[in-house]
Amino acid sequence: MNCVLCEKIEKAQKKNFDFLIEEFKHSYWMLGDHQFFKGYSQIVLKSHIRDLFELEEKTQLELYLEVMKAEKASRHFLNPWKMNLSLYGNAVPHIHWHLFPRYETESDCKKVPWFYMDQFDSKPTDQTDYKMVIKGLREKL
Repeated sequence: MNCVLCEKIEKAQKKNFDFLIEEFKHSYWMLGDHQFFKGYSQIVLKSHIRDLFELEEKTQLELYLEVMKAEKASRHFLNPWKMNLSLYGNAVPHIHWHLFPRYETESDCKKVPWFYMDQFDSKPTDQTDYKMVIKGLREKL
């Protein structure tokens, strides 16, 4: 099975993944591959499972609390106007959330983040700046 998120998890487990922010009980919090929205990150379930209903209820609740910890830390460090969270799994069938900090300085901060998807690659995660962002997010946990 070729799953891009499973590959990232494997790297994180081997301590060979620079964009790891935090390991939680059920998930990994990772800085995104792009920073079209400064501070964009993902929460990725440790197991390759497609849909939330497949998890035990206790795991569902604990996973949700992990997402909330990441959102709260993002809010406190990045001070966005709004946080957008999304969970789909259509393109990558592995439970994961996208955490998009939104800023009033954007040309249209009310459009859904996916409207800009074709532009994400125009702002890859800066190889020098990412450490500062990760450090700041960790400090707010």
